[in-house]
Amino acid sequence: GALAPVGSAARRGLCEDERLQGARTLDELLADAREAQQSLKEALAEGTTWSKVQLNDAMRVPYGSGRRRWTSGASDLAPNAIHNDPGVKERHATFEKAKRLQRAYEPKAALQEVVDCSRLTLSFSSPADAFEGVRRLLDRFDVVWLDNGFRSPTPLGHRGLVLGVQQPVASQPD
Repeated sequence: GALAPVGSAARRGLCEDERLQGARTLDELLADAREAQQSLKEALAEGTTWSKVQLNDAMRVPYGSGRRRWTSGASDLAPNAIHNDPGVKERHATFEKAKRLQRAYEPKAALQEVVDCSRLTLSFSSPADAFEGVRRLLDRFDVVWLDNGFRSPTPLGHRGLVLGVQQPVASQPD
């Protein structure tokens, strides 16, 4: 398939694919998220110390720590961007999100619908770098969704792009 704007896809009779992942338990989900996080970091910052360090414990490495950031150069996959690793989503927050997504008729939390446990933030130095970075990311990764927050900012005014990157992990079949 290909990415298509929701409005134009709806006019053509298409609907969005469900955003699901394959883990069945919270432990599996978090293990998959840690693996996906490291794989994504290595692809973005190949061979760097930042790409190899797991930053999932905010007590050991506070969120404001410079160890959570790496700045790319012009020739890197995401050019001239500050890459920030907040770590994978915490266990309690992940479970609470799954509970919020759970429908009344479902007996268990909707763990398969939690697809944002692995996350990174990239802040580009210019709109041109952001455009080029998104182009390169779309070419390199299996991007299954792109939410355009520039077109539709959050109620608090946050603008940005959110890319959903699907990655194979060891516990899930290809």
